[in-house]
Amino acid sequence: MNSTTSLQALLLGVLLTACQVSVAGRGVPSSYGYGYDSPSAACRQNPAYCAKVAGEEAILPGTQSLHTLTTAGATVAVAVKVLDKTLHLSIRRALEQCVDQARTYVLLKHLDGRRPPQECNEDVEREGRTLTRAMWLGNLMHDAAFECVKEQLEQLRPGGFSLKPRYRYDKRTDKTTLLPRDEVQRLISQGRTSELRGTLEPDAVLHAGDPLHAEAVYDFKFPCVELDSSPRWREYPEGHPHHKKTQKQMYERALKAPVWHITPRMGSGR
Repeated sequence: MNSTTSLQALLLGVLLTACQVSVAGRGVPSSYGYGYDSPSAACRQNPAYCAKVAGEEAILPGTQSLHTLTTAGATVAVAVKVLDKTLHLSIRRALEQCVDQARTYVLLKHLDGRRPPQECNEDVEREGRTLTRAMWLGNLMHDAAFECVKEQLEQLRPGGFSLKPRYRYDKRTDKTTLLPRDEVQRLISQGRTSELRGTLEPDAVLHAGDPLHAEAVYDFKFPCVELDSSPRWREYPEGHPHHKKTQKQMYERALKAPVWHITPRMGSGR
């Protein structure tokens, strides 16, 4: 087989793999270990209800892991480039599914499936704190999404992702440092959250083993009101260290990687 034929065969294999991965619903990996009281379990128990609330078909993770392709010479570079693009697309689709599923689960469990825009700004008491219903629901949806996201990324990108990493960015030196998770928890438990002011905490970061060398950054957005338009990136308020900048701008500046927001039913956007 000559070199041209070998390259064509390799690329065909890559494209076939891409088609397999990018189509949802090809089967749920057997390694999922959700308990009964979880987003995916709730949707499996009553998929029609999930579909009604979400406004679309019930969503369960169905993305398959990619296999590594290896060969020799210049062909490797071509294959890896195609594979990387396919893998990132597959990951983004999996995260979109997790976010959709989390919203459906929380609305079903806490609001009987209702989406009450008139109640979003009402204050609620939760665990000794006063916060708006929008913040409370958003926190619940984030927690539900992370369960699914963790399992998806452990299959699609094992060892190459971090959830809620905390970074400190120095604008004067353009240097970014990663805060150890135990240090962050210690400051929070001691009530010293002011020392974390200005730090950055994206929801998920893809990397090749080092969170300081990001390949893609994701932030999950859960608007309380009806989902009819893509959300805007939040601008930091007056008095904040990053005043007049948005989350996206700061993530890009600190991590030097593409940044995406993911919103239920709206999918991903830049």
